[in-house]
Amino acid sequence: MKSPWITIAIPSYNHAVQLLKTVQSVQKQTNSEWELCIVDDRSKDSAWHVAQMVAHQDPRIHCEKNPYHLGQPAHYRQASLKGQAPYLLLLTVDNQLDPQFLDRVKQHVTRHPSAALVCGHSVFRHLRGHRSVSPATPWMETYAPGTTVARALIRGNFYVSYSSTVFVRDALQEVGGIPTDNALASAYEVFVRIAARRSVSFLSCAHVCQDSNGFPRLSRYEIRRQIVNAEVMTLNRLLADTVVRQCLSPHDVQKAWHRVRMVKWMVFFSSWIQWEWGSAKVGQ
Repeated sequence: MKSPWITIAIPSYNHAVQLLKTVQSVQKQTNSEWELCIVDDRSKDSAWHVAQMVAHQDPRIHCEKNPYHLGQPAHYRQASLKGQAPYLLLLTVDNQLDPQFLDRVKQHVTRHPSAALVCGHSVFRHLRGHRSVSPATPWMETYAPGTTVARALIRGNFYVSYSSTVFVRDALQEVGGIPTDNALASAYEVFVRIAARRSVSFLSCAHVCQDSNGFPRLSRYEIRRQIVNAEVMTLNRLLADTVVRQCLSPHDVQKAWHRVRMVKWMVFFSSWIQWEWGSAKVGQ
């Protein structure tokens, strides 16, 4: 058996049914040269038993349990340290891979070995069965200079997900790995830091299906409020990174803060509408 070229790490916490679906999507890959590491964060349901079962059935799958509950950011970092393969995919339990995902990524990194990461396309599956595609970037099916991508990510607001991004393990370690204090914008922060230092690739044909069934859903206002806080913190940290700052012009920085201010006003307006609507209903 060939040694795996990629480690797929699944940070698991509860959601046993979704975990099994995610593992099965990995097992259905047309490329079989992978290793799968499931790291359980002291699940309260049967997710740990599911991990043990699939590991017993497939020698390519390994599982382990954290000594205590770490919480999302630290748990993601812990999972990212598992395995030995040169490439890493951090796959969350609410995602299933397209059967040809790994094959297409492998072909691409063979053509572009200097790419520090390969970002795939995300297709969202919602509760009512509707599907929507993540915002397209200007570089789909492209191998691009990282500095160009870093500038565009700082200026714009493209969707970045761990589950659709394959990292070169050395490149991830070079930027300090997964941050443990940034739950919402962690993938975005890591992506920009790597892009500022190396070239990156995009694949529109590599799909990941995000399954939101059974997961807690927040109000739009609460989601926006959390996103604003995460974006402000992340932008401050990125601008403090000397390598990232060298990629940017003063106009890029101004554009980034303008985007954050716009999101802040959206949150304020949403909260005002929510308060006014609530007051009107009480008055009735």
